[in-house]
Amino acid sequence: MHKFDASYYETAATVIPVFFLALTLQGRTYEDLMTRWRSSATQTPTELWPQIRFMLSAFVAIIVALAVFFGIYGEYLALRAVYTGKATSAIRQSVFVASIGLLAVVAAAPLYSFLTAYFGTLAANFREAIRKRRRYKDGPETDPKGS
Repeated sequence: MHKFDASYYETAATVIPVFFLALTLQGRTYEDLMTRWRSSATQTPTELWPQIRFMLSAFVAIIVALAVFFGIYGEYLALRAVYTGKATSAIRQSVFVASIGLLAVVAAAPLYSFLTAYFGTLAANFREAIRKRRRYKDGPETDPKGS
C-alpha cells in the first residue's frame, strides 16, 4: 500500500470532470460516430470493405463508451479516496488509467479532424497534380474551329 497522497486524488477528482467537459464541448463528434455506426448496421452490404468499416466503427464506439464509463468510475474512486483518506494501489492505478483513457478519448476527436483535413488536402492536391500532368502530356487542347 502506498502512502496516501490526497493531492493526487484531489487532482484526479478535478481533472476527470474537466475531461468530461472537454468531451461535451467537442460537439457532436461521438454522437455522429454512434449514429453512423447504427445506420451502417442496417445498410452494410456483404462486401469485405464495408464490413471492415462497420466492425472498426463498432470497435471504436465500444472503446469510447467503455472509456466514458470507466472515467465515471475513476471519478468515484478518486472522490471516495479523498473522502476516506485511504486508497489501495489498485485504486490508484484505476484512477490513473481512467484519467488517461478519458484524455485519449478527448484528444481523439480533434486529432481525427486534423488528420482527415490534412490527408484530405494532400489527396486533393495529389489528384490536381495528376490532372495537370495529364493535361500537360496531352498538350494544349486545340479549338475544334481552328481559331
